[in-house]
Amino acid sequence: MYDMIIIGSDYSTVEEVKYQLFQEFEMKDLGSLRYFLGIEVATSPSGYLLSQTKYARDILSRANLTDDKIVDTHFQLHAKFSTFDGVPLEDLTLYRELVGCLVYLTVTHPDISYAAGDFSDCKSTSGLCVFLGDSLISWKSKKQLVVARSNTKAEYHAMAHVTSKIVWLWWLLSNMGVSLSDSTSLYCDNQSAVQIAHNSVFHE
Repeated sequence: MYDMIIIGSDYSTVEEVKYQLFQEFEMKDLGSLRYFLGIEVATSPSGYLLSQTKYARDILSRANLTDDKIVDTHFQLHAKFSTFDGVPLEDLTLYRELVGCLVYLTVTHPDISYAAGDFSDCKSTSGLCVFLGDSLISWKSKKQLVVARSNTKAEYHAMAHVTSKIVWLWWLLSNMGVSLSDSTSLYCDNQSAVQIAHNSVFHE
């Protein structure tokens, strides 16, 4: 028995697809999607809302942190950590399980991918999100592969990365039969990086 999710705005087409599947496979209609693979789904006329609140609580319970006072972040302000801090753990199993759980939690919380900068290698972190209309279709928070010598260069690298992402998404949508007539707007809050993007001839 396999789980299958059918999502669409055309009710008659969805019912037709379900009918065809019932003819070929042994299936059971469980109704509207509420919870799947640790992700809670709430529906409204404006769209879908994905939440991993229960999944996050389960992580806290597994880490024995349910009795602690809840705060916005456990990190100290301006804290700096390195790979050589602290004492090595005797049992790595729980730690590895929690890291895996936190990685999956980034499905709805990409901001926790890199909550504090890595001062050991001085690499910046790129954060991006791509919208198709009003719908968020792609997001990422990832450490950059190169060391930027300034905030401007770090922001410029992030813009270059999201540009390649947008080009790939244009290609993907084109192959799916979706044509986009308008150009894609790229937003960045670093004015120096924006000026370099506008005129890269005068910059290395």
